[in-house]
Amino acid sequence: MTDPAPRGQRGVDLVAEFVADTSIDAGRYRHPVRFVRLRDDLTPQQTPLFIS
Repeated sequence: MTDPAPRGQRGVDLVAEFVADTSIDAGRYRHPVRFVRLRDDLTPQQTPLFIS
């Protein structure tokens, strides 16, 4: 039997586009966040960080 893959944080290599309302209550989005698509034309380094 082989050992399972180690758990932990993996490298980020995908960029996802999503739509969200700007209404935040207690640190959470008040309305549903919707997935739009994966962005294969962007790298994670080309996207801005979300800092609240």
